[in-house]
Amino acid sequence: MEESGAEVKLLSPYRLFDLPHISQLYLMFRAQFINCPFQPTSESLEVRLFKIENIPWNRLSFKVIATTLMHYTHDVTDGNFSFENHVIAS
Repeated sequence: MEESGAEVKLLSPYRLFDLPHISQLYLMFRAQFINCPFQPTSESLEVRLFKIENIPWNRLSFKVIATTLMHYTHDVTDGNFSFENHVIAS
């Protein structure tokens, strides 16, 4: 993971987000830690792990990350992690 220095094993594609207002695509994967030590890098000021009930929703910087986490918190309750494509408008 480039923004935390952690080593992960990719499990499966999870979400594809189209952000047409900024001409970007985000492909999110489910992954498993291989080497858990992680730290801030030049692309992040802080990195932390949270239990689902402790996610600081009002401190997330990017809508695509908040949306991914909202989908994940829903999917983890029923164990269904199907791949989906979504558009995020401005």
